[in-house]
Amino acid sequence: MKKSMKMMMLLAMILAMGASVVSCSSDDENDGIISEQRVEKYITGYTWYPDYKKQPEFRFYRNRLVSRMSSSKVTSGSLTWDESNFFGTWSVVDGKLITTFTTGPYEDSDLNSILYGSLTIDELRSDCKGIDATDPDGYSHWLSSSEISDRFVDYTDASDHDGALEGTWEALAHKGERNIIFTIKIGKQGKITFIAKSENIDFTTTCTTKNGHVTFTHLFEPGTNPRSFIYIREKDEIRFYSEENAQSVWTWEKVNQ
Repeated sequence: MKKSMKMMMLLAMILAMGASVVSCSSDDENDGIISEQRVEKYITGYTWYPDYKKQPEFRFYRNRLVSRMSSSKVTSGSLTWDESNFFGTWSVVDGKLITTFTTGPYEDSDLNSILYGSLTIDELRSDCKGIDATDPDGYSHWLSSSEISDRFVDYTDASDHDGALEGTWEALAHKGERNIIFTIKIGKQGKITFIAKSENIDFTTTCTTKNGHVTFTHLFEPGTNPRSFIYIREKDEIRFYSEENAQSVWTWEKVNQ
């Protein structure tokens, strides 16, 4: 009797172990075809981590911006940055996730090596959030996320006038030693109005977007030269980053009306 009980307990343990092994199964939708639309649906709106690490973190946006973020300090020459940010674009070609990073804090960094440049997607997992992939040298890699803790709202779209920027915002600008509060109203088709009552500024101009970059025809004052920035929209703010070194430039806060 005791021997039978031990055998039953051993069998139960083996079955439980087997269930845990197969808990992360393949996504069999679309007959295994790795299309850009399928990958976009799977990876956007989640934070991703490569090869079981929690730093750095990657985010892919519908406007085709990809970010690599880390909170560690970075030293380049005589300068030290508080952020280790890199930005670029992503696409899917012939089943490969291709990332092209163009901006970062290092002047001599190998941007092409970030996330291996391209990864052949072997499987998109279904029961857990994960991607089996192979780099150009044939090495296997694992990108992981979480359906719960790593989700975020992706407000972006891939149009020339990204809806993520629409709304009324407040920003602080500097003129000499004075701080100036601006109200910025961005409507459809890139129409943008800058208002600063203390400076008698109230004018309308335009902006365009592409791959997570925004170009303002004029910024804060009429007659200024065009300026471009990388942007990331969160719930109640837009964060702008330099196209030269990926450092934070300023934050616009949403005005609830």
